[in-house]
Amino acid sequence: MPQRAFRRRATPLFLAYALVAVACLSFTAAAGVLIHRFGGAATPPPTSQATSLPSLVLPPPWNGKERVNVLILGVDDRPWDPTWGPPRSDTVILATLDPKTMTAGAISLPRDLWVNLPGIGERKLTQAYALGEMVYGKGQGPRLVAEVVSDLLHVPVHHYVVVNFRAFITLVDAVHGVKIEVPQRMALDVFTADGRRYDYPLYPGVQVLNGELALAYARNRSVGHDGDFGRMRRQQQVLEGVLQRLKDPRVLAELALKAPSLADQLSDNLHTDISVSDALRLARLAAEVPWQNVHLVVIDQREATATTKWENGVPVYALVPNEAKLLAARDQVFSPPPPPTPTPLPPATATAAALPPTPTVTAVEALQEAPRLLVENGTDVNGLACRTAALLRVQGFDRIDTRNADRHYAHTMLVEYTARPKTLAFLQQRFAVSPSRVQYRTSADPPADIVIILGSDWAASGQVDGVTCSP
Repeated sequence: MPQRAFRRRATPLFLAYALVAVACLSFTAAAGVLIHRFGGAATPPPTSQATSLPSLVLPPPWNGKERVNVLILGVDDRPWDPTWGPPRSDTVILATLDPKTMTAGAISLPRDLWVNLPGIGERKLTQAYALGEMVYGKGQGPRLVAEVVSDLLHVPVHHYVVVNFRAFITLVDAVHGVKIEVPQRMALDVFTADGRRYDYPLYPGVQVLNGELALAYARNRSVGHDGDFGRMRRQQQVLEGVLQRLKDPRVLAELALKAPSLADQLSDNLHTDISVSDALRLARLAAEVPWQNVHLVVIDQREATATTKWENGVPVYALVPNEAKLLAARDQVFSPPPPPTPTPLPPATATAAALPPTPTVTAVEALQEAPRLLVENGTDVNGLACRTAALLRVQGFDRIDTRNADRHYAHTMLVEYTARPKTLAFLQQRFAVSPSRVQYRTSADPPADIVIILGSDWAASGQVDGVTCSP
């Protein structure tokens, strides 16, 4: 699948709808947590009232008929580290749903936005959550962010959902991972749900990432020169991947069955002030919004000027918002123009377009990498690995070992230990291996550059029938 170009103003519906789908999933998960914790009561969890925010005026409760705005915060909470302290909000998104017009959308705000925190002073937006917890008491972090976002965009914030590392990993794993087209090689800094850390090399191409890898991919800012804006694009890729999973009715059915166990796993890692009844109504409303009525805006350097600010005597990078441009961007979500009426293509134009041919990699190109291969027999067919290795030797691959696999495999898999992109592409074509059946591993003593694990599909293909094992 070709990589999608990033669109910021052309209403990227697939990304926007993905965002609403994730919000829907969050609302549903929030409902499960609340039901699990409070036995179905519609009263939201209590919050600390140790110190009141100086100017916060909460909007009236949602009546189910007017537009509702929900703040979605992704925080770098690390409960396994007792020294970590209050987390910062890495992701700040204001999602909106309007049941009257059946429109929806979201505004993504950069973490480096320079804003005024009531009673504290000017800081980066990412600091608002932690400072709210420290200055005003536990549970006040999201309320402070809500007030800041409300002042910034001149719209009310009715509710919030806070998701940490563990909740993100759990939600992505619940839909069996997300399919991502990785544009370039990158080194991921991966955290597990229990706080273990490891490095993982990610290679270009379409891959299925589990919760841990999807989190590391969405948080990565070390690739290219676009920093936080590049990370927001990767976050949107992950959201699109979640949407694709949610389109599968089998996944939705399985999520319904998993609801009780998901509630157990999320109860300490997803926090919200949305009541059970509102969460369920929001989930249903989000699912019913027409595709063409969803709008997404990412605030970047077109609405904010990059500059240097001083914080405690230290210079820091910051984005100072331009109010007029910021509110114009807001209006693209809250007051979008009606969608244009599509013009059908003439029959000749509609049928003339042809897809470009799929690029291929030849054995000659692969051999330039001098790959070391290991062929493993994952079937009950005697000599399958030996005969397959002989077939590859005919094509010039002479650095090959064979052995039996650790178990039976229905489908052929490829495991890359050392980057050999041309060889990997050639083997994917030769053995008809889909991207979801390619794994990338690291090892101090790898068995080969690439391991080919033969499955029953290869044995049944008949491609080595009549091939004799070479010594």
